[in-house]
Amino acid sequence: MKILILGLAKSGTTALAYKIHAALGLNARLEFEPDTASGAENLSLHDDITSIDDPVVTKNLIFPTNQMNWDNIFANVAKYDRAIWIARDPRDIIISNFFYHWFQGHKAKPEAYRLALARTRAKESNPAGTPFVDLVAGTMTDNRAQLEAWQRSWYDILTGVADRISANMYVLRYEDFVDERFGELNQYLGLSLEGDTEVADEHRRVVRTRGYDNWRRWFTDEDIKFFRPILSEYLNTMGYDANDWALESPDRLPAAQGSEYMEKLRSKDARKSRRPLSSRIKSKITAILSRRRV
Repeated sequence: MKILILGLAKSGTTALAYKIHAALGLNARLEFEPDTASGAENLSLHDDITSIDDPVVTKNLIFPTNQMNWDNIFANVAKYDRAIWIARDPRDIIISNFFYHWFQGHKAKPEAYRLALARTRAKESNPAGTPFVDLVAGTMTDNRAQLEAWQRSWYDILTGVADRISANMYVLRYEDFVDERFGELNQYLGLSLEGDTEVADEHRRVVRTRGYDNWRRWFTDEDIKFFRPILSEYLNTMGYDANDWALESPDRLPAAQGSEYMEKLRSKDARKSRRPLSSRIKSKITAILSRRRV
């Protein structure tokens, strides 16, 4: 069996790929982000992968741009016996993207890291005192306008192709994956996904919480004001409740999921990535802003 997994960065593609790969058995191959950022559109690449006799799981990330060739992507989807799109609440994705940005292999600027770490520590001790957008703006992105342009571009594009995704792929919610609601997915795949799955050492660093709804703790009312008009249409399209912006009000936030995680990723002992994920995200943001200036 040949299985393709697609999704945004930090949407759960790695964990899903390893779990399905384990269920396929010892002879199965795992093609982990072949051709990196352009892999999902590469026709010859997927011709080669699907021509082999062994079972294979291929996982590629999607970095939405207006230049993306969706016809190629869906042509590649058709080459596989099964294809899965994993969707995650975008409010949790932006949190995961921010914290993972500081992995030392991404070569983020030291001054940006120091500022991000200081802001994160301040927010951990006083969650209501700093909006999450101000952890990102000025550190991962240059400012709030750049953050808005990036988020609006990604999710407007995905909203526009959502019908094609659901017509050509099985759409799995990350939240169902975390809660191990595998019934429909197992039926679709003809496999049995259950129990814990071992992830290779070089990819374990991506794990931060193994949970969801973290945005309820990290967001403030100001974040709702910022993100709601950007994300509501996409949330509705993907089956989330776009009217649900209920926040929690913790006295503190866990450093293990914030500043300590950042420090661990930044340490010299962390393994270097094959190609920096956040560098790819940063290049997409820059491209978005360049088009807006024309």
